[in-house]
Amino acid sequence: MISLETMGYFADEPGSQRYPSVLRWIYPDTGNFIAFVSNLGSRQVLRRALREFRAQASIPSEGGALPEGLPGVGWSDHWSFWQEGYRAILVTDTALFRYPAYHAEEDIPDQVDFERLARVVAGLEPVVAELAGGVTGTVEEVGLFVTTVNTPDNIRTFIGNGKIFSDTIQNFSTNEYRRVELTAQLASITGQAATCTFPLDPPPPAPPPPPRTRSRSRSRSIERSASSFFNAASTFCCSSRTARARSATCA
Repeated sequence: MISLETMGYFADEPGSQRYPSVLRWIYPDTGNFIAFVSNLGSRQVLRRALREFRAQASIPSEGGALPEGLPGVGWSDHWSFWQEGYRAILVTDTALFRYPAYHAEEDIPDQVDFERLARVVAGLEPVVAELAGGVTGTVEEVGLFVTTVNTPDNIRTFIGNGKIFSDTIQNFSTNEYRRVELTAQLASITGQAATCTFPLDPPPPAPPPPPRTRSRSRSRSIERSASSFFNAASTFCCSSRTARARSATCA
């Protein structure tokens, strides 16, 4: 499990980074890095994550497998996973040990260094793929023994077909659409924010209109009305012929 804590604040001034206890004698005092933290039981996961991150990322990183009781080590969602025996790591900018506006009114988007945050996210993508035991990318060729994949960072990767066919495969391009949740903030009249979630599913096709059918009683009523009309017309025609015949006889 990877817990992504606060990751967007960086500082280049010496003395901008603080630590609990004796860690200040081990790690740098400039807060321009991203930190990887684990307990002692998750140190192997921490090493794999750091190795993969440093091979791909363009931002400094520090890591440590530390006792859980040390302040800050278990201050996020990964702690509950540790309690259930899962291996988990924390990725963070160290929050209140660096960020002066942590949980304060000044904690606004302007404080986020989006350029360096984007570099952290780009470095975490191969970390997730490594820890998940898979490779994300576009399949270029399926050969007899290996499958060729281009990763998002344009690395040509060859994967043995034995590994592919014995594992889970997710295809993101076969279906015409897939569900994605987007959250938008809409300012109300009172200035409060309302959160709306818009699923990107295409609208279902409209059902066809029901066929227009007449009830049996209405159809019978119409038939009786038509029959009465034609009978009346026939009687009128016969009466007219009889009247004309009598006039001709008298003449």
